[in-house]
Amino acid sequence: MNEEQEKRSNVFLAEYKIVSDEIKERIGRSDKIIAVGLTVLSAGFVYGIKEKIEIIFLVLPIGLYGVIFYAIFNTTIVMTLGGHKKYIAERINTYFGEEILIWESVANKIIHRNIAQICLNFLYAAFLTAAVTVGYESASTYCYAKVYISVITVLSIALIISLSVMAKAFNKSYKISKSSWGQ
Repeated sequence: MNEEQEKRSNVFLAEYKIVSDEIKERIGRSDKIIAVGLTVLSAGFVYGIKEKIEIIFLVLPIGLYGVIFYAIFNTTIVMTLGGHKKYIAERINTYFGEEILIWESVANKIIHRNIAQICLNFLYAAFLTAAVTVGYESASTYCYAKVYISVITVLSIALIISLSVMAKAFNKSYKISKSSWGQ
């Protein structure tokens, strides 16, 4: 390998490491913030029941939407980084003429869309549905039902759009990376 080839391989490997580190950092930070958010919301729920403060149930679903939006935002960034990482790995593998970086292909087959993830998504949906239902009951008690339904409708539409963007992030990032680096 000549000096120019060594510089190119070092750039590829450095980019791969930067992206890998960013993914790890985002996942770790996201898990902590989501855990704190869900803990605070759960504590609010328990406090509302204990103290018989029904109006608290009106705002808890909005807080839950906030936690979910944060999770989707971070997951979209991780998926975007993952698409870029896959492309970098392909470039490195092509450059060296052998499969030395295989994580993205392994992750696609094992980690992405597994049964635990499907169950977790179902639980999020069930918890959100329950929170919205309880919130609606609280809103009806205080004559805020129309406003509540409007806010929840807007948040739900935004949630669906966000999920759609997230679902496409990996492939979109991969295609952009591929076209940006001239392949």
